[in-house]
Amino acid sequence: MKIGKTTKRVLLHVIYWAFALLFTTLLYGFWIDNTLIILYQNLLVLPIDMSGTYFSLYFLIPKLLIRKRYIWFLTVFIATALAAAVAERLVNYYYIYPLLYPQFDPSNSPIFTTRFFNMSIGVIMIIVTATSIKILKHWYLEQQRIVQLEVQNQASELALLRSQINPHFLFNTLNNIHTLITKDTDKASDALLRLSEIMRYMLYEANCNKVTLAREIEYLKSYIELQKIRLLKDTLVELKVTGNHFEHSIPPMLLISFVENAFKHGDKRNLSIPFTFNLISEEKTIVFKSINPIKKTPDTTYDGDGGIGLKNVQRRLDLVFKDKYSLTTDISDGSYNVQLTLML
Repeated sequence: MKIGKTTKRVLLHVIYWAFALLFTTLLYGFWIDNTLIILYQNLLVLPIDMSGTYFSLYFLIPKLLIRKRYIWFLTVFIATALAAAVAERLVNYYYIYPLLYPQFDPSNSPIFTTRFFNMSIGVIMIIVTATSIKILKHWYLEQQRIVQLEVQNQASELALLRSQINPHFLFNTLNNIHTLITKDTDKASDALLRLSEIMRYMLYEANCNKVTLAREIEYLKSYIELQKIRLLKDTLVELKVTGNHFEHSIPPMLLISFVENAFKHGDKRNLSIPFTFNLISEEKTIVFKSINPIKKTPDTTYDGDGGIGLKNVQRRLDLVFKDKYSLTTDISDGSYNVQLTLML
């Protein structure tokens, strides 16, 4: 029978605390020759050890260490371990020792003695060991994620190249440019220049892990202008860019998938709803919105041939931004709406 992820995690935690009890029981056995009493004593203070450990695992590591606040993490971590040791000593001194050892008199015994420092090793080792395991696990998963990201980026780039620079796209674009040559040489020249810019960007610059947002916007503009050649004269296409887009960098060719899907599956004969692309660049966020009119006959393969699809885009977002993005889609008033928010 296959063990579930939650069950496996609980089992590993139980095993760890069982070993922790065994470790402290053997450690303290050097001072008191009564294993059962020591085990019972360790069970009574176990909640203190667990509190300090889980505070480190689920607060200090995600809130400080992963966010690269190393000095704060080290400072609070040391304070947590010492506080757990002191708390354990106080509970032992005022509650457990009088309970287990009737001859013990707190009024005649100092709280912090050499024995306190010796016995504090146990709780500190428990917290340090669990935290170290968690940090090693995070490092290992992060290395796996980086490798997976590199593979996914390569696959995404290949898929994007196949979807954008394919014979069909080039054939239609060149045919449109050929038609323009006899009608408007200036537009034909501009279209050729934009096609050249698109190919240069995808073949050379898209190999980088990140590009400036401004460069990505120029690529989107060139792509949209080429698409306009194929649209009806009165079809409205709007690209709005607000904010300072020179400060941020994003993975190359990340936004083009939404633009491509809009043109591929949008109703190009619907003149009442424009193709709208809105990019808002703020200090800590980038918001990209795509709106396109829906065809009267629904397209059942909206993420089908010719595009990498929103599912693959979301997979790439998961790898690059993890939980620092949101992607929503909805249909309203005859339009298909997509909004991507990147938290930088």
